[in-house]
Amino acid sequence: MSTIASVCSAICVVAVGGALISVIIPDGNTKKILSLVLGAFLLCSMILPVKNAITDINLEISNFPNETQITASADEAYTESIIKETENTLAKTLDGLLKSENINVNRIRFYLKADENLGIIISRISIYIDKKNNSKVFRINEITEENFGQTPFVIAE
Repeated sequence: MSTIASVCSAICVVAVGGALISVIIPDGNTKKILSLVLGAFLLCSMILPVKNAITDINLEISNFPNETQITASADEAYTESIIKETENTLAKTLDGLLKSENINVNRIRFYLKADENLGIIISRISIYIDKKNNSKVFRINEITEENFGQTPFVIAE
């Protein structure tokens, strides 16, 4: 905004100065030449800020991601959200299975990853239990292996 104010004030000063000079100078060739010079100066004063504003615009297209990068980012974000949702669903399912056996756990964490064919693989299962439930570790392992095909890491807190 200060640039606009300074440009406007410069144009006003040039216009007022030109008007004063044209009043002082007598009619003739000198006045015509001076009016031409002042008109050109006023025109340059108005065009110069526009030219500077246009040259200040930086159009570096190389910094913007291309179509492949945007698509890859969207695909990665979609895959990541699918994996997170699947982890939560599997944890709720295992919690329900354990509760049906009267086994209460503090929390269950599934660690999943996507393979190159976009399949989801269970890389690890962590189950956090109270220390007083240590006697149920064998049954927890049994239920998890039976339903998910993997031995969990049972951690007593």
